[in-house]
Amino acid sequence: MYDDNGNEIQFIVPNEMTTIVKLVGKLSMLDVVVIVLLVSFCLNMIPKLVYAPLKIPAMIFVGLIAWFWISPSSTNPQKRNYQRLLYVFMRDKQSYHPIPYYTAETEMFDDE
Repeated sequence: MYDDNGNEIQFIVPNEMTTIVKLVGKLSMLDVVVIVLLVSFCLNMIPKLVYAPLKIPAMIFVGLIAWFWISPSSTNPQKRNYQRLLYVFMRDKQSYHPIPYYTAETEMFDDE
């Protein structure tokens, strides 16, 4: 495509189509909401549900688990671990099938 002066027009293709709004460092709005809900849970429900000497370790445990689920996935850095878990549960298990694994020896025997 050319402009009025006969120069070729170059189109710039963006690398990403959407941008996630970051509130604090690498945390998105959804991450902040999840953190607020977990803190609320820790402060309100754990004291009622957990044996008294184990309250503080339970809160630390819930915090560590929350940090794991909110952190980026090791296999797909654009997604969080909780999103990866949702994909595992929501994928269509009927459309996937195992691909047969052939070695050189089995291929030799299959030809005969």
